[in-house]
Amino acid sequence: MHITGSQEIKELNFSDFINALLRRRRIAITCLLGVVVATILFNQFSPKIYEAETTIVFEETKEPIPTFDFSQALSQKSFIQNQIEEIKSRTLSEEVVNTLSDEIINTFKIPDKLLKNYTKEEIIASTIRKNISVLSTVNSDVIKIKIRLHNSLSATVVVNAIANVLKEGCLRVKTEEVSSMRKFIEKQLVVFEDQLQVVELNLKEFKEKNSVTLLDEESKEILKRITEAEVAYNQACSERKSAEHRLSYIEKRLAEQKTALVPSIAEIANPWAKKLKQKLIDMEVQYSILKVQNYSEDHPKILKLKEQILQTKRNLKDEMLKIVNGERIIDPLSELQNLLQEMIALEINLETYKAKENALNKTVGIYNKKLRVLPEKEYNLSQLLRAREVNAKIYTMLLEKHEEARITEAGKISNIRVIDIAKTPKFPIKPRKKLNLAIGLIIGVMLSIGLTMFFEYMDTSLKTVEDVERDINLTVLGSIPMIRKKGKSEEAGQATSHLATNLPLKSHAMEAYRSLRTNIQFTDPDKPLNTILFTSAGPGEGKTLTVSNLGIVLALSGVKTLLIDCDLRRPVLHKLFQESKEPGVVNVLVGQSEAQSVIHETKIENLYIMTCGAIPPNPAEMLGSQRMKDLLEELKKKFDIVIVDAPPVIAVTDPVVLSSEVDGVILVIKSGSTSSGAVLRAKSLLKNNVNARIVGAVLNNVWIEGIYGRYGYYHHYAYYYTSEGEKKKRRKS
Repeated sequence: MHITGSQEIKELNFSDFINALLRRRRIAITCLLGVVVATILFNQFSPKIYEAETTIVFEETKEPIPTFDFSQALSQKSFIQNQIEEIKSRTLSEEVVNTLSDEIINTFKIPDKLLKNYTKEEIIASTIRKNISVLSTVNSDVIKIKIRLHNSLSATVVVNAIANVLKEGCLRVKTEEVSSMRKFIEKQLVVFEDQLQVVELNLKEFKEKNSVTLLDEESKEILKRITEAEVAYNQACSERKSAEHRLSYIEKRLAEQKTALVPSIAEIANPWAKKLKQKLIDMEVQYSILKVQNYSEDHPKILKLKEQILQTKRNLKDEMLKIVNGERIIDPLSELQNLLQEMIALEINLETYKAKENALNKTVGIYNKKLRVLPEKEYNLSQLLRAREVNAKIYTMLLEKHEEARITEAGKISNIRVIDIAKTPKFPIKPRKKLNLAIGLIIGVMLSIGLTMFFEYMDTSLKTVEDVERDINLTVLGSIPMIRKKGKSEEAGQATSHLATNLPLKSHAMEAYRSLRTNIQFTDPDKPLNTILFTSAGPGEGKTLTVSNLGIVLALSGVKTLLIDCDLRRPVLHKLFQESKEPGVVNVLVGQSEAQSVIHETKIENLYIMTCGAIPPNPAEMLGSQRMKDLLEELKKKFDIVIVDAPPVIAVTDPVVLSSEVDGVILVIKSGSTSSGAVLRAKSLLKNNVNARIVGAVLNNVWIEGIYGRYGYYHHYAYYYTSEGEKKKRRKS
């Protein structure tokens, strides 16, 4: 892309893009190397981070007394999320730090300034907490715990310690609950054991005293029904007491954490919750009555009723949770949520147990009325038999539950199991050297291209023939390729190795000078150019070398050529051809010498030069004098073509003065260096001031080591020269 004086924008094609990259390859390579080196240094000195991972699973465990259905109390998603938050909690991190050895503690680097406000353990706990990540597996109870630390051993030990602390904490809570339940069952066993002994003793004495041992069939059936109802009633009472005991334990746990308890289900004022509560009680009463009437568990009525009861419990639990959440009581970052939701479920079941008690108590009362119609002795016997049967069944049930509680307590089985123990990572996860290097290369390439295109966009210099013809509106008579030199640099003005005499005859450079010669000769057949002035917008654009090589190729073609050095400020022509500077043009102009005497014949046939001579104090006045005009007229008669090497246009007025005395002016432009503004300014000075005849331009130092299509069909070479002038050719086709 190129900006002109009129802000016209030229779109880059692929060839321009490649050429721009080649021209500015130093910027691109430097930028790329800078990014790559920075990436390598980052990989080398960036602190290594290791990741260790352990996997745990939450398993269901059997409760000694199923006081509530946990699946109803807490959804699996909420349960797993609560466990994740507990793993990330500050309390757990502090417990983990307390289990670490001094060796692991010392691997944590702690800034001294932090130790002024915090303890070492608090800082390490905070570090652990910040670097923990917990992921749950979809549709499972599996949780993966990861931690990233700067030491591989520390990462492994810490993540395993997290799993152990979590497991032990869960076991401790579970053990406390089971132990509390076992003690409660033991108290109940003593009560029912005493009652059973008393009942059996009374039954024995009654039989011995009254000689009544059997009941009729009707009495047996009534006794069976009332016994089943009373056993169910006592079981409901036991379950209610167990639920009340566990509820008391949970309330105590909540009170220890100084958290306000949620309102009891009996105190709720929500109309919908009240309606659900009453519906649940009614269905429990109906269920108890059906069971007493010997309906089997797989009976359609029983199955339908159980499903309705389960759904009502869920709805009531959800409604209570909405109330709790609305009061902002649940803390999702601790175990409070689990306790509160369990308490809600317990209260729901407690209400159902009370409903069962009421229903069964009424049923027992009905059957008691039927028994009272029996004879007194049979009635008393039935009462004793019923009491013995009820107490025996309840005592047996309590024995089973006590044994389950004792086994669970002794077994110390946690509902957390470690699936995969963390292993010490062999390689750090950060820095990812290969990935970083790949990203660095991509960024480096993109940045290199971006900078190259930026500089290309900002560059207003003329680079191609198209640029000159479009922006300056000048015909390009020749496009001279860049000639590079290898080896030690010669002194300024002594670059004789760049002369056409030292270039291979079939080189691209020689072809370019021959093309320039031909274009000049056929510029205007009606007005042949006998005297040509070469100038440029600024210094250092290669006009003297262009003049010299053009003179050489003209002379080699048989044209008698004279080169005049009219740069009376910084003459160079005499150095290229290794001639003495004096006498020269100035000596002729001041009348010290004749023109013929200062013309030097070079080693090349048909090529002559006239050096500048002594440098005068007033170059512009001398070049604009009548004597200079006469000199040029005299020389035109003796030579086929006279080429004048003049100083830059913008720097001095010398070329402007001389331009009116020659047949044509050619501007030399250095590709990639001369700005379009400078050339336009030079053109304006020549055209507007003296109406000079500008026949065209020469684009010098053109980059050709890229896309060559526009430069013709020749093979393309780059030539390198040593300081001794030896040539070495490398083909670049």
